[in-house]
Amino acid sequence: MKKPLLAILALTIMTSPAFAQRDCLRVADIRDWRAIDNNRTLLVEDSWRNQFRVSLIGTCSNLRFRNSVAFRSRGGSRLSCLVPGDSVITRDRMMGNSRCAITRIERISTGTERRSRRSAAANSPSPSGNQ
Repeated sequence: MKKPLLAILALTIMTSPAFAQRDCLRVADIRDWRAIDNNRTLLVEDSWRNQFRVSLIGTCSNLRFRNSVAFRSRGGSRLSCLVPGDSVITRDRMMGNSRCAITRIERISTGTERRSRRSAAANSPSPSGNQ
């Protein structure tokens, strides 16, 4: 009885927003992405609106034109954090699957930070002097 209860407690803690504030991009939490910097970098957003810059080895062909990509973690679980060495996988009808290795994952902002900046900008006086 204790093991299922501990597993439920651990899962609840791991999916809470406070837990999401750490620098961990979990595969299960990826909400959105876009390619930047000549197909060598992805800007990835998680479920809590934290943004991460994911750098790739070399160039991952045509990332800007993909509708979807897959993230593969060596941890084997969707709850695993992405780490350098994990992969971004693209699918192409002509060329098959293509893997691009991740070299770096860097959190660049949190959803809380962006909300605070928007709120501060909305409450600041107008630069034109019309108040």
